[in-house]
Amino acid sequence: MAADTDFARRHAITLVALDDLLAVADVVSLHLPVLPETRHMVNAAFLRRMKPGAYLINTSTANS
Repeated sequence: MAADTDFARRHAITLVALDDLLAVADVVSLHLPVLPETRHMVNAAFLRRMKPGAYLINTSTANS
């Protein structure tokens, strides 16, 4: 899914690449359904790219 650039502009949100975000974020909060496109998004490589000491909050839900 593409970012909503109009929403981001209206709310002064700076869009960045995921790798850039993971390198600097203190908290990463995921709110995604588990779909073929998102399944296994968080893996060892994803966690290694995160800033040391950062928190990951994963609220993803599986399809029933």
